[in-house]
Parts: sequence; structure tokens; C-alpha cells
Amino acid sequence: MKKSLSLALCSTLSFVSPSEAFSHCFALAPYRQETGIALGSEWVAEYGRHAPGYLLGGFKVAPVILPTGTYQYTFYMQRGPGHLRGLFSGANEAVRLEIFDRTTNERLAARSFEQNDFERPWKRAAPKHVVFSTWGRAGHAFEPRLYWPGLVSISLKRVELQTLDAWSENELRAKADRFEAQMSARFIENGYVVMRDSVGQPADVDDTALWTGLYAATESLRFQATRSAQARMRMETALWALHGLHQFSSQPGILARFVDPTHHPQLGNASKDTYTGFFYAVGQCWPWIQNPRLRKALQEDVDSLAGFFLDDDLHFIPSSGTPLDLNPYFSIGILSELFQEFAQDASLRHAVLLAFALSRHYFQLMGQKPPVSFAAVETAVRRQDRAGFQKIVVPFLNDVLAALKLVELNVARSARPAQRMGLSDSPYQRLQNLLQIILNRFSGPTPIQHIEDFKILPSQALLSLHILKVAATILPQPNRYQRYYADNLNAGKGLLTTALNWSQWDEVFAASLFGESHTARVRGNSNHLPYLALMNLAMLDPERRADYVALFERQRLFQHNDLNAMTDLLAGHLGIQPDPTGIGYWTLHRYPESRRGLGEDYWQRNGLALANQFGGLRDGFAREPIPPDLRPRDASLWQRNAHSIRRDAEGWEYAPVDYLWVWWMSQAAKRDAVSEKR
Repeated sequence: MKKSLSLALCSTLSFVSPSEAFSHCFALAPYRQETGIALGSEWVAEYGRHAPGYLLGGFKVAPVILPTGTYQYTFYMQRGPGHLRGLFSGANEAVRLEIFDRTTNERLAARSFEQNDFERPWKRAAPKHVVFSTWGRAGHAFEPRLYWPGLVSISLKRVELQTLDAWSENELRAKADRFEAQMSARFIENGYVVMRDSVGQPADVDDTALWTGLYAATESLRFQATRSAQARMRMETALWALHGLHQFSSQPGILARFVDPTHHPQLGNASKDTYTGFFYAVGQCWPWIQNPRLRKALQEDVDSLAGFFLDDDLHFIPSSGTPLDLNPYFSIGILSELFQEFAQDASLRHAVLLAFALSRHYFQLMGQKPPVSFAAVETAVRRQDRAGFQKIVVPFLNDVLAALKLVELNVARSARPAQRMGLSDSPYQRLQNLLQIILNRFSGPTPIQHIEDFKILPSQALLSLHILKVAATILPQPNRYQRYYADNLNAGKGLLTTALNWSQWDEVFAASLFGESHTARVRGNSNHLPYLALMNLAMLDPERRADYVALFERQRLFQHNDLNAMTDLLAGHLGIQPDPTGIGYWTLHRYPESRRGLGEDYWQRNGLALANQFGGLRDGFAREPIPPDLRPRDASLWQRNAHSIRRDAEGWEYAPVDYLWVWWMSQAAKRDAVSEKR
């Protein structure tokens, strides 16, 4: 539980107590101040009067020395009158809160808040939190900082330091041992990882390839960390089960989603999750597989699957049903899927039509003509005319680029007031920079000739790279997958180039318009597959490891403060600095041992009260990330939005494979680090 350190550290912090911190002017004396003014018991930075800079610049002398632990700085702030006005003024960055390790001169944590994160001027002071860990930094000096970008008037009332509940690696290891026993006793069915419904029957089996793949990789990591014979045996058992998804599928080169005890494929066509779980497990486990029969079976599986994928132009095409297309552009297959969704989801179709109507009104409002093809596309969507849309898709893409040039000119005009004031990070300035980057990437001498020229689907590109690299690695070399992988990184399909150019651009674009905290709060609930692909790619391709690590860092750009043990411990596994492993361990400490779902009625009754404990409800999400033990249960907690209060299934038992996976990942990385030192 939280325990205030203000009294214990009063001689260093010049705090009297949490409630009296900064209550006197002398309480400000230990801190550096680059901008703003001391006004009574507060520090104030006023829009239009003060220059951007650090309103709180850390300690002048005697920074705080902290033992190993997990801590939280809370900044009490109030919005003042005055801000940069504009259509997206709610996204004005109000403050950036930072925690620095003065000993190493590293920024350990940072968190931005926008104008919309504060109530109207002069309303109550709002507490804003930054959690950080001193794991591996015992005895270092730490300090809080507050950077003010100059866009919104802000008053700083006080700062409090708190220690959060303690954890130990022994505690986490003991929890892993208990979960390991539960896995074999409750959550394995014919070799596959399953959830259990309220009457104990297998549930959520349509994603069993993903959960079984994670479990195989978990036991591989456990073997690497402990050299346990049991871990290797469980790894190989899970891999045999994954082999069955191909062996008993309806056709060669295609995976089944699930195979029942009589070896019959179930539940229709395999998804991205199915293929990613299979290839992730094979890539992670391959160096540690001892059974020659299993190695041969998996090689045959991978050659069949990857060969089918390659021969069908990066598609998995089942004999019936919808193909799975992993091309980095909007191919005809992807467009067909899109129109199927329009036919099935009237609200999606309405949203697209509304977007076209708004774009038309925007250009009319600006005294400009809407692109000609927009009306034709709008008609095709309304009539669900897929063939008609396919005929005009290339002119439409060129018109989109032409429209973006007009928008960039309009945005540049809107950005001038901030530029004249010497400001550099207003919403319009961010948007203008992004539009310029997009236009530069399509600034060739000729317009787009083919839909294949419009490569903007980074997730598809990553999953294709993953499949190809695993096949290239485990099959006898040289092989055609090696050649295709190398030939299509930057040329040909441009898979790596597409990933590097466009990864997370939807979230970056949203952040420019609505702010970083908003983007982190409302991000989607299925953001896990790229992490699995990147983990394998960074391991299997040392030559391009730096590119894949950079893509990983971009992938977690808006998750740094989300208490996500997967991203934090994977960052530590990849050697990213500053190492967030300590926060990952604290998050695992808060992972609930009860795996039973509470049900939709429970979350409807208690969701609002829970959100109010964590900053209140905004946009349907809690403002602050919810600790894992208070979130709805899930088969993979780390793929879910930490601000979401979505329901779980009453009485279901969810397998703890997500805990085991990231715990043993951290332990394998720890063993590797010790081996390197030796």
C-alpha cells in the first residue's frame, strides 16, 4: 500500500507533510526554476507571458537518495486562464512530468498531460502521477522535474513522493511456481492451452494456437533460465500440439484454429493470431528442441505453411472462406474484406460515409474544391459496390495525396500564431510536421500507378517478415525464404521499409490532434502480435536487430506508463535503456492470483467507482492506468488497454500463461546477462 515519505524526507525535500508541502515560499528553495514565477505558495507559468522551460527543474542541492523500490511522484496542479486557441486546443500539451536519475543523468520516466486533462481554469487542483522504479539503482539520487511547453497557463501547488508496495523476486518466483502447477492441472486439454468456462469446459479455443504458442515459448524461456528437464518436456508437448494444427487441418499449407480430441479441425479459418502464435513458438523454441522427430515434423510444417504463403503472394488461402492477406498494401483481397465488413456493420459504413461528408464540407469551408473521386468513392460505399470501388481506387489514392497537400497548406496557416510566439509543439505544428513527412514519402516524379505502390500497412509487413524469417532460419540453408526475405526488405514488397515508415502512425497522428494522454487512454485492445513478431525478428536477424528494436520502442511509444509487464520486461530483455524491468516486476507483483472472471453485471455495477479511484472516467476509460489486480480478467492481460473497464466472463477461469511468459522471459534475460559478464 502507499505510504507517504514526505515526513521521512522532510529535511531533504523541505516538505513539512503531504498536505503542507509548498505551503511556504521557503519550501521552493531547494528546486531549480527556469520559467514562471513564485506567487504566494505556488509556482505559476502564464501563457503569453513566460517562455517554455522547466517550471520545476529538480533540486539545486541534496537530491533524494532512494533505496531499491517502486515510487510515485504526485504533482498537484491547477489550470490557469489563458491558452493557445484553435480547433484542437484541448490537445495543447500542458505539462511534461519527468523523473531523473541524477547519478547517471538519465530520464527514467516521463508523462505528458494535455489541456483536456485539467478542469476549467481555477477549478480544484488535479493530482497527476508518475510511477518509477529504482530497481538496479539503489543509492542513486533522484529528482522530479516539470517541463512547461508554454501552451496552457499552469499553477503548481505541491509535489509528493510516495513509496508503493514492496515486492521481491522470491515472491514472484513462488507465484510462478504456483501458476505452473495450475497450468498442468487446469488449463491443458490434449496438449492445447484452453480457458475454462463456468462449468469447467474448454473455452476460448479459437485462439488456442496463440495461447499454446506462448506456453511453448514460456517453457523454452524457463528451460533457458533453469535448465529444467520438465520445462523442456512441456515445451515439446506444446509444440507437438501446435504440429497437430497443421497435421489435421483441412488442407496442406493451412493451419486449423483448433483440433478436437478426434483430430477434426474446428471453428473455421485460422486468423493472424493463429499463425503468429505458431511461428512465434517455433522461432523461440527451435534452438532448444531435443527430439529429432519433433524437429523434422516442425520443419515440414513450416516449409508447407511458408511455401503456401509465398506461392500465393503473401496470402493464406483456404479452400473455403476468406483468405488471410498479409501484403503491406490494400490489395484486392483486403478491399474485398473491407466491403464485407461494410455489408455486415452498418455503423462502420455510416462512419465512413460521415467522414467523406465532413471532408467535403471542410474543403468547401476553406474555399477549396473536394477531390473529384471522393464523391464516386462515397457512392460506391453507400451502394456497397466493390467492383466500382476497385476501378477508381488508384485515382482515389492520388486524390488523397492531393487533398493532403491542400490540408498541409491550411494547417501551416493555422500554425503561424504559435510560431510567432516562439512555441514549437502546438497541435497544428505537430500535424503540419506529420503531413510534410507523409507527402515527402510519396513525392516521386510520377503519381501512384498501381495499388501496390501504396505500401502503408506496417502490421501486415511485420507479420510477413516474421513468417519468412522463421522459415529461413529453421529450414536447411540456403533456401528460398532466405532469398525472398532479403530481396523484399527494402525493394520488392518493401516489408521492412513499410514497417519503419509507417509503424504506429495511426497513434502518432491521433496524438498530434488529441494529445498523448488521450491516445494512450483510448488505444485498442489487440496490440500484442507485433511484439511477438519483433521479439523473434530481433533474435533471428542480428544484422537488423537495431531496426527491430527501434520498431519495438515505437510500438510501445504510448504504453510507457501503462503498467504493462509484457512491454516493460520485453524492453529489458532487448537491452533497452533505461531498463524498465523494475516496473515490470512491480506489475507482476500486482497480477492477481485469482483467475476467475467476475462477469458483466459486476463490471457494470462497479466500473464507474473503479474509474473514479483512478482519475475518473473520460471517453469511456479511466484517466489513470488501473493496476492488474483490479482489471477485468483476461487470457492475455498485456494485450488489453490498462484504462479499460471491459467485462470478463463470469465464472470463467483464465490461464495465467501471460504471467509465466513474461516472468521467464525476464529470468532468461537475467541468465544471459550473467553469462555475458562471465
